[in-house]
Amino acid sequence: MAPGKKQGRGGDEKKSPALRDRISTDRLLQQEITVSLEHLADHLPHVSNDRLPRMLFALLEFSWAEHVSFQRDALFPILRLSASSRSNIDALIDRLEVEHVEISDRHIDVQEHIGNLLDGSPSPPDVFGYALRNAFEARRRHMDGEAELAHWLPPVLAPADAERISRWQSSRADPPFPLNVLYEKR
Repeated sequence: MAPGKKQGRGGDEKKSPALRDRISTDRLLQQEITVSLEHLADHLPHVSNDRLPRMLFALLEFSWAEHVSFQRDALFPILRLSASSRSNIDALIDRLEVEHVEISDRHIDVQEHIGNLLDGSPSPPDVFGYALRNAFEARRRHMDGEAELAHWLPPVLAPADAERISRWQSSRADPPFPLNVLYEKR
């Protein structure tokens, strides 16, 4: 199989999406989840239905794991190797990597509160609201830092970098996230 291509479900080959498109798609998904966390916090304790909490419960950890994996295993190594002024990008990436862990910890707390809500034994609104706000504020700060990464992206990927992206994509679930989550929930 040619580099940058992935075997599709029907036997056809699919070209890997461009790096900037992948980053943009991930960013949009993370922004939507952040807005949803804030929306849920704003409507506590009067959540009118369980659709939003169920969606967040299903997607929060999976989407964050994909986000972190993509950055850690594909994007950050490319940026570290291609940046001309390494100390600036290294410091930013180091900060983002620390934030990945911190936000993951916040998500564990949020998942527990959402689970309680869905089980019919909701956490006290002030405690649940604090966890939600803590998570979405950390996510927003993180996304602000990530916005700076665009300045460091190479205009064209070197063959080794394209291969890195291709290897990362081929290691992911088929169908890709978030479709794999939808299939698992059926």
